[in-house]
Amino acid sequence: MLPVITLVCLCLPAPFVSTASFDASAAQRRAAFANVGAPVTNVSLPVLDGISSLTPNTTFVIPNASSSVESAGAFDYRQALRLPWQYLKAERLGKLPADNGIPWRADSFLDDPVPNGLADAGDFLVCNFPLGQSLTLLGLSLVEFGEGYAAAGATADALDALRWGLDFLVASRVSDTETVVQVGNSGTSHSFWLPAEQADRAEGARPAYKVSPSVPGSDVQGAMAGALAVGSIVYSDEDDAYSRHLLANARDLYALATSFPGTYNSVQDAAAIYPSSGFQDDLAFAGALLHLKTNESHYLSDAQRYYGQAGELSTYGFSWDTKNAGAALYLGLLLPQPAAQPYLQAVSSYLDSFKDGKNGVTLTPKGFSFLSKWSSLRYSLSAATIGSIYAKRVPSDPSTHHFQCWVQRQVDIVLGSNAGFSYLIGFGSKYPQQPHNRGSSCKGPTGVCGFDTFNSAAPNPNTLIGAMVGGPDANDAYKDIRNNFEQNEPSIDGITSLLSPLAYTASSSIQC
Repeated sequence: MLPVITLVCLCLPAPFVSTASFDASAAQRRAAFANVGAPVTNVSLPVLDGISSLTPNTTFVIPNASSSVESAGAFDYRQALRLPWQYLKAERLGKLPADNGIPWRADSFLDDPVPNGLADAGDFLVCNFPLGQSLTLLGLSLVEFGEGYAAAGATADALDALRWGLDFLVASRVSDTETVVQVGNSGTSHSFWLPAEQADRAEGARPAYKVSPSVPGSDVQGAMAGALAVGSIVYSDEDDAYSRHLLANARDLYALATSFPGTYNSVQDAAAIYPSSGFQDDLAFAGALLHLKTNESHYLSDAQRYYGQAGELSTYGFSWDTKNAGAALYLGLLLPQPAAQPYLQAVSSYLDSFKDGKNGVTLTPKGFSFLSKWSSLRYSLSAATIGSIYAKRVPSDPSTHHFQCWVQRQVDIVLGSNAGFSYLIGFGSKYPQQPHNRGSSCKGPTGVCGFDTFNSAAPNPNTLIGAMVGGPDANDAYKDIRNNFEQNEPSIDGITSLLSPLAYTASSSIQC
């Protein structure tokens, strides 16, 4: 059971505390769990390649440093922004394109009920709850910080990665009323330590878990609808027909989610891995994003209503399970004043908690905003996603400059300000050698692999370039060993949480 962490309150009704459970013993898993327009100015808010020489199976402790020292911005952010796409290609399942470019990957799981998915993390489950949030983060990074992608020469790779995931979400609508929320059984998947190309035969026919009017899943459908709405914005200039196709599916999923309300927790295998604490926050965020695309007022009204219904969530920040911060941000950006003010104030206070280390957040000696031992970078960076967009859109807030520097500091920690050690594999000369990832640890599609490989002290034979591991603990320490799934398992929702902060720093001249 994950610990309950009190964080910032983003709404007014009675509290609802988010908790989540996970099955660590079965698979050594990680924790279970169109442009907005002109900047808002009328608010008044108070104040690469190659193997690292670092030995695996070592604890890497960052030397003491003052948490008050803000980043110098000494990294090549554009180079870093060119890396994540290799990891996302390595996570692809199904029929791989000829130019996939990952030499140790081949076709796999061709007979899945919904093929061509994206593995969620170190195994081969395809889970639409975190996938929806991941694609939303990827899409918003393109919407908000396209100039950063252009400067890095990463736009085409980002669009390619986004489209692969969006196509899967659309294909998951297997009928007008049924939506696949997960492909693969967690117990079966976690029974093997094999590359995808062998695991598909070992696992056999994989199930598809679905929601429907009788088995509701407003949370997952809301997450999917939000991702498709953002995708429709991204592709509106690239491919109008595809953009309209995405929007139509987003509308349909949102209509199902609002017509048949409820969490998907009755889908037991899916909820065992990514349990849901509620669906109102998902619908609030989805409604705001649909309004962002369509400018239809009913979506904005829905977003306000669902945001109010979500309750005073004590959360793990902005994540696949809790989307209040994202909903508050876009409600604050889309509503006129004075209606926008409470939402913008909530976001500013939320960011203060991460920046200053309060309300459940610990500021480490190095200045890392630590919230949870389970994939700690995910939470600091998803908050930094909110901070990046807020800093760009609300320059009149006196705190904006401090938020900018805090965002840059979190990015710098990923890239190596911790004594030259990068948590982004392939960036710099020191980075993790034993990420908790089956494909990376096995010797290619046909090599011998198993739990002896999992327990080996040797570095992974395949460098998982572009992956970001879970991250350091509350004392800035990190152990690079494969079974350290808390700190060492990359995930798609982890890497996509880095994209907006990284693209923002790549396109900004922040003086800290």
